[in-house]
Amino acid sequence: MKHTVGCEKLAKTEQRFWRKALVHVDEETPVLAYVSDFHWNGWECPVFTKENALRVVEQIDDPSFIEYDEDKDVFIEHDSEGDIVKGPETYMTEDGPMTVYDIGECWTWVCLRPEVLVASLTALPTHFFMGVSESIVRDALIDLEEESQLVATAGALGHLSPQEMGLIVWCHTHGIWTDIPNGMCDEDIECNEEGIREHGDVLSVWHIRGEKVYVKTDYGWEYTTVLLPEEN
Repeated sequence: MKHTVGCEKLAKTEQRFWRKALVHVDEETPVLAYVSDFHWNGWECPVFTKENALRVVEQIDDPSFIEYDEDKDVFIEHDSEGDIVKGPETYMTEDGPMTVYDIGECWTWVCLRPEVLVASLTALPTHFFMGVSESIVRDALIDLEEESQLVATAGALGHLSPQEMGLIVWCHTHGIWTDIPNGMCDEDIECNEEGIREHGDVLSVWHIRGEKVYVKTDYGWEYTTVLLPEEN
């Protein structure tokens, strides 16, 4: 349930540590956001890039509740006590300074925490087969249960926690291929869209604690690999 009435302004500051997370409200499709250790009544208080804030507005699909004013570059939450206007702010995140919007600051946001777990060591010298949580494969565009095995290089395993790996694999398999503005160009995204249609190559690029990480599904979808650029 979404709540705005009677909510006081939250004390969000750029001094907080903002990390990437998947959040959802009312069991809608999760959206990529940044979260901190700050909570409202036990609920997450995420902030979003413009691209992901627009995904939230598209999901709700009710301009009488929330809408985006392109001319003013603000999101407007309509409330019985008056409109709440949210413009761009700069927050210090794990990806560096980011322009974000703190829409839905008093909604009942919940974090989705997908994980991948090491299942067994393969004959390959640098790769591990991974077990995949149910939340990753549910409604995914790339099928990791039937047609693809998920593996990770030693470098990726050494840098990422199971939760971080689960986050980027979930986004990759569900068609979210960039975590920061200009992370991938339109041509790259078009290639990925063609890859989804044709069971071709799909590549997503992520930034985890200052390190670039790739998730790569090979042609035919036999393997999806999490790796560092130097391991490509």
